[in-house]
Amino acid sequence: MKKIITGILAFALFSCGGSGYQPVEVDDNSSHKETDAPQSSSFKVKYKETQGGVKTVHVKLNDVASFDAIFDTGCSDVLISVQEAVSLIKAGTLTDGDARGTQYSSIASGEVVENMVFNVSEIALVDTEGNTHKVYNVPVSVAQNPGASILLGNAVIDKMASHSYTINLDEKVIEFE
Repeated sequence: MKKIITGILAFALFSCGGSGYQPVEVDDNSSHKETDAPQSSSFKVKYKETQGGVKTVHVKLNDVASFDAIFDTGCSDVLISVQEAVSLIKAGTLTDGDARGTQYSSIASGEVVENMVFNVSEIALVDTEGNTHKVYNVPVSVAQNPGASILLGNAVIDKMASHSYTINLDEKVIEFE
């Protein structure tokens, strides 16, 4: 446990600032379970929209920590900040055994940074009817910047959708089909 905390704190101390991280390449040898069997073949998840048009959805990590995450189809993985990683460590759901090494990520400025990568055992979304939909064994990058936004990228989005997803601007929902 000391190893994981030391690594995360080292990343926090050497933060490069900025936000808008986009993980670019992961050596992903883990197996993903598609989702828990939903009640139907499609489901809708509510989203919130910021003044800049950024859409966020509520996610739950490892069945203990809930956060709003940017629904980012331009992001290949999932990105959390050091702050969220520490929450998972305190809850006892992120350990040294979850460490997968590091990867290089391109941030919004074009700079390439090195992020720690961990395996999060479960990421869940709750649909408009109260049903929970989960993806398992997801690689998650930990941003050096403690204020970085959480990004929900294609590692989860593609697993949640059987065929496609649609953003309904009128209803403020994302429909996964």
